[in-house]
Amino acid sequence: MVFSSINFIFTFLPIFLIAYYFTPAKFKNAVLLTGSIVFYALGDKYYTFLLIGSLLVNYLLGRAIGDNSQYPSKRKMWFVIAMIFNFGMLVFFKYTNFLIENINILLNTFSIGSLPKVNIVSPLGISFYVFQIVSYIADVYMGKQKAVYNIVNLGTYLCMFPRITMGPIIQYSEQAMELRTKKISILSLEDGLKTFIIGLGSKVLLANPMGTLWAGMSRYGYESISSPYAWLGAFAYSFQIYFDFAGYSLMAMGLGKMIGFTIPQNFNHPYISGSISEFWRRWHMTLGRWFKNYLYFPLGGSRCSKAKMIRNTFIVWAFTGLWHGASWNFVLW
Repeated sequence: MVFSSINFIFTFLPIFLIAYYFTPAKFKNAVLLTGSIVFYALGDKYYTFLLIGSLLVNYLLGRAIGDNSQYPSKRKMWFVIAMIFNFGMLVFFKYTNFLIENINILLNTFSIGSLPKVNIVSPLGISFYVFQIVSYIADVYMGKQKAVYNIVNLGTYLCMFPRITMGPIIQYSEQAMELRTKKISILSLEDGLKTFIIGLGSKVLLANPMGTLWAGMSRYGYESISSPYAWLGAFAYSFQIYFDFAGYSLMAMGLGKMIGFTIPQNFNHPYISGSISEFWRRWHMTLGRWFKNYLYFPLGGSRCSKAKMIRNTFIVWAFTGLWHGASWNFVLW
């Protein structure tokens, strides 16, 4: 289910908001968690159990890391297990076919044979919720965040429906206070609705028509279209992905305001950037921050020799490409 769908706007959202607003404050997280799981199940019912399983496993692993704060070796062991579990799950569901294809290329080169392909469908939003829970586990391990002993709060953080499918990727510490106490009012509901409607307009009135123009090019075939139409299609695609992502980010922020959560800006007019580096600071801002905090800095960042800094940058961008899609095209990009 997408935010711009009729079912979400006129069925799920009104029912959820009525239940959420009339629930006592201490039970709102439980209602939000339940509503988020229902939202996820409506979009990907078979993998809902995977999401719940990920929550349970990471809840126990986070507690194990926190409970062994005085025992570095045990703490490190549980941290390694958590990384293997989370990234193993991501690699299995998102990259198995990509790995098999590349292994088969090597095998065919030496005329050894090939591995059979498997039909694995990537779970909805797995790239986002795996990165999000990894940030929590890493912060607990590094001592930046205390282990969470309230599984409802952790589940609400991980599964919150405004951002589970397309982000943004948020650290637990950013929402810890709001998970305990929320400020909800008619004014926040009104402000959230305004932001949501602007995002909805960006998606439905701008991104979708531009996407139709781009899809028409593919339908007619690139060899049969004129040069002006090709340029028009290229511009249409550029602004389709712009308004699609901008619209979704605004809708997520608006939904967050409606339920008493601050969802950070994830998209800040990147097409007005004055440089490539500024462009990537403005496009998918929380993803860039995640790679900076949990990969670039641990590798040494820029506080090292120039050669290592260049190495670190290439590693980060290789993984950024793979995160966007299981293809060498993304790595080359």
